Formats: sequence, structure tokens, C-alpha cells
Amino acid sequence: MNKIERLMNTIIILKTHPGIQVESLARILNISCRTIY
Repeated sequence: MNKIERLMNTIIILKTHPGIQVESLARILNISCRTIY
């Protein structure tokens, strides 16, 4: 599984868990984008 697929899966998981804070999502996206680029 490549990094972009993993990022998409992470976003899907976060969307199905509305209890997760937006800050956590932003932090995860930040980390993911840094590892991709």
C-alpha cells in the first residue's frame, strides 16, 4: 500500500469517527503530507 492510499484510508477512517477532533485530523494530514513530499 503506497502513502497516498494510506492517506485516503486514514481520511475515510476519520470521517467514520465523528468523535475525533478536527485538530487531530489536521495534525495527521500534516504528518502524512510531510511523508509524501
